[in-house]
Amino acid sequence: MLFRSALGSLALARGGYSVNHMDIAPQFAGVLMGISNGAGSMAGMVGPWVTGVILESASANGRSQADAWRTACMVPAAMCTVGAAIFVALGTGERLF
Repeated sequence: MLFRSALGSLALARGGYSVNHMDIAPQFAGVLMGISNGAGSMAGMVGPWVTGVILESASANGRSQADAWRTACMVPAAMCTVGAAIFVALGTGERLF
């Protein structure tokens, strides 16, 4: 269930991600894509570290591995859900320039 929630929320956010750069600023779509891909790369570098911290702290506190993995999966699920909600609330296709 957790993975389905995370990937479903991610799919909602990714639906308009790639084309939205060209829609809002065609002249600067490359720069916008670079900034957003850089943010995604940072998440890819920080995510495994955060997962390791969650798993190590759970074992140090005597929690089960299942609880630790549940927590580790809920973090990206929550982040994807919040990101999708922000995109739905604020994302438009209006051309800026």
